Amino acid sequence: LRIRGEGLLIAALLLSGLIMISGYFIYEQLILGSYALAEVPVNFGQAVLGTAIAIPLYKAVQKIRSA
Repeated sequence: LRIRGEGLLIAALLLSGLIMISGYFIYEQLILGSYALAEVPVNFGQAVLGTAIAIPLYKAVQKIRSA
């Protein structure tokens, strides 16, 4: 299985978002207890926003790099 270009970027962003959300949840579970579940949608939003910024930024850098 070989993934290149945007496919690799999207796979990396999905995996990193999942790791971020999981890590935040584990930490917040230790600090906040059951309230940590309320933070999951906020952390998901952060992952989505980061992805929405990263994809166009990646494309711009690739365009400059290939020029």
